[in-house]
Amino acid sequence: MANLIDQDAYRRHTAKEFHPHLAHFDAELERLIRRSPAHRSMVENPFAMFSITHAFPVVHLVAMCRNGGWIYYPAPQTMYTIRDGHRTVSSSGGETRGAQPIIRFEIVTDQVLVPSKEKLELFKSAGASAPEFRTPFEAVAKPAQLFSAPLAILKKGTAGRFRQPFSLYQHVFGGGHEYPSDPGVRAVPTHSAGSPCRHF
Repeated sequence: MANLIDQDAYRRHTAKEFHPHLAHFDAELERLIRRSPAHRSMVENPFAMFSITHAFPVVHLVAMCRNGGWIYYPAPQTMYTIRDGHRTVSSSGGETRGAQPIIRFEIVTDQVLVPSKEKLELFKSAGASAPEFRTPFEAVAKPAQLFSAPLAILKKGTAGRFRQPFSLYQHVFGGGHEYPSDPGVRAVPTHSAGSPCRHF
């Protein structure tokens, strides 16, 4: 049973492929906020406006299939560091320096996208800089699936305020090789054979 993520909201808003991962995402979120004050602050204050001077306020949890089994981990916050050229536009059309927390879930099943164990450990390490994404786009048979939403919509205790039906959209600009939200910030994948993952 979910402790931080609202189970009903999660199942209502995410695609069915995400549903078997709920308990694991929730457990990863609990572990993350125990060791990261920045992430804990986001989870505790989902309606707050966080400064995006240094990083975008994103909680990103990954489910990755490796050789028939699932591994779970939080993507490093360095993926969301503000870099030259980044800007955020407000609903009024002007540039803003504040944003409310976003939660992002990712499912990776194509073995071409699975990094080596060593590279994955680097990617998972707190504060480690994520190496650049180098896999040719045409080599990927099934791209990773991502779901993003304002944290308040899925957090237990606040999700109940959003019962009305609505649609969620994410517009990603860039070439096919660019990772959503920002180009070039992904673990370097290496091909490894494996059987299809099974949910338990």
